[in-house]
Amino acid sequence: MIVEERARDASAVAASLEPVAARRPWPPLAAVLALLPAAAMTELLLVRTFYRVGVYIPRDGPFRTVYGALTAIGSFALNLSSVLVAVALALLAAGAYRQRQRATTFALGAFLTVSLVLAAAGTSELGPAARMAFVLAVVVVAWPFVRSEAGRWQRLAVAGVAASALLSSYAGFVGDAGRLVPSAGGPGGAVGSQLAAEALVIATAFAFLGAWVASDRLRAGPLLLALGPAVALLVAWRANGAVTGILVLWTAGLRLYLPVWLYAVALWAFGAAAVGWLPRHGWRSAGLALLLVAGMLLESTYVQGLALVALVLLTDGVAAGGLPQRIHRVELGGVHDPVRLVEPLGGARLDVGPHPLVVVEPGDVRPMRVDLGLAVGHPLGDRLRDARCLLDPDGGGRPEPADLRSLTQDRRAVGREREQPVDRVADPDALVAQDVGYQLPGPAPSEGRSRPA
Repeated sequence: MIVEERARDASAVAASLEPVAARRPWPPLAAVLALLPAAAMTELLLVRTFYRVGVYIPRDGPFRTVYGALTAIGSFALNLSSVLVAVALALLAAGAYRQRQRATTFALGAFLTVSLVLAAAGTSELGPAARMAFVLAVVVVAWPFVRSEAGRWQRLAVAGVAASALLSSYAGFVGDAGRLVPSAGGPGGAVGSQLAAEALVIATAFAFLGAWVASDRLRAGPLLLALGPAVALLVAWRANGAVTGILVLWTAGLRLYLPVWLYAVALWAFGAAAVGWLPRHGWRSAGLALLLVAGMLLESTYVQGLALVALVLLTDGVAAGGLPQRIHRVELGGVHDPVRLVEPLGGARLDVGPHPLVVVEPGDVRPMRVDLGLAVGHPLGDRLRDARCLLDPDGGGRPEPADLRSLTQDRRAVGREREQPVDRVADPDALVAQDVGYQLPGPAPSEGRSRPA
C-alpha cells in the first residue's frame, strides 16, 4: 500500500513540474524588446542599404516590382521600429519608477519627452536639448553598471559604448553650435572626436568578445558563424572599395580610416559575441543588434533611442530595475506560493554522447542543495522532506523544502506531510534517539533499527 501510494504521489508531483512560465503571457516590455531588433534590422537592410543601392540600379522589368515591394516593407519597418523605440523607453522608465530608480526614470523620461516634442514640432532648434538629454541618459544608465561587480570585460565594453556615444555627441554639439550661432571662432574638434569614437568602437568589439567568453565559455559555433559578415566586408572592399566605404558610412557611420582588415576582425568579434550570447543571455544579443543599427554618428533621436535601449540591455537593466525574466527559467508548479522556487532544468552537455540511460538532471540550483541519495516520492532525488509544512501542516499536500536543522535520520515518512516518523523519534537536532530511547513502549530495536508499535 505504501509503495502504491508513493508511486501515485510521484506521478502527481511529476505532472505538476510542467513550466508555469510557459503558461503565463509575456509582459509588454519583453514583447517590445523582442520585436524591436527584428524591425530595426529590417529597416537597416531594406532602407539604409537596399534602398540606397537600388537607386543606382535601373528599375526595369521584375526588379521594379521587387524594389517597390522591399522598399514598402522597409518603410513599414522603419515606422514600426520608431514606435517600438518610444514604447520601450516609456516602459523602461515606468519600470525604473516602480523600482524606485528615480534618476533613470527622469533621464529616460526627459529624453523621450524631448524627442516626441522635436518630432511633433519638426524644428532643429531643439536638437541640442535632445542631445543633452541623450548624454544624461547614457551616463545614468551606464555608470551604475560600470561601478558594479559584473564581469570585468562586460564593464569595459559598456564603458566603451558609453564613451564612444559621448564623443559622437560632442561632434553633434559642435555641429549644433555652428548651425544655431554661426561664428568663425566656434568650438572645434568635431572630426577628432569622431575619429576617436571610431577607434574606441573597434576596441569595444573585442571587449564584447572577451565578455562573452568570460560568461558563457568559448564555443566554435559562434566563431564560425561570425566569419560570414567579416569575409563579406573584405570581399566587398576588394571588389569596390569606394562603394563599400560609402555604404558603411551610410549604415554604421564609420569612416574606415583604419586598415580594413581591422574592421573585419572587429566585426567578427562583435558577431561572435552576439551569436554566442543568444542561448543564455538573449537580451545582450538583442542589445548588440540594436547597437549595430544605431551606428556611431547618432544624428537623429531615432538612432539615439536605439542606442539607449541597447545600453539598457547590455547592462542587464541594472539602472532600470532589471529586465523581463528569460523564458528558459521555469517556475516549478506544485510548490507553495510563498516559496516561488525557480529552478533551471537542463539535459546532458553536448560533449556527452547519447546513451540509453541519459536522462534530465537538476542543474545549478544555487544556494539550495540537491542530494541524489535515497528519497521517497521525490522526483528530483532530494532529501526526505521535513516534518513541518510551510503553511498549514494538515492543509497542504505539495512538495516542501527541506529543513536541514531538523531532518530525522534514517527514517521514512507516512503520508504526504510526514508530521511524525513511523517510530515517532524525537527531533534529532535537539535529542538523539539512540541516546534517549524511544517514545513508545516495546521491545528494544535490533541492529540499530526500531520496530513500530
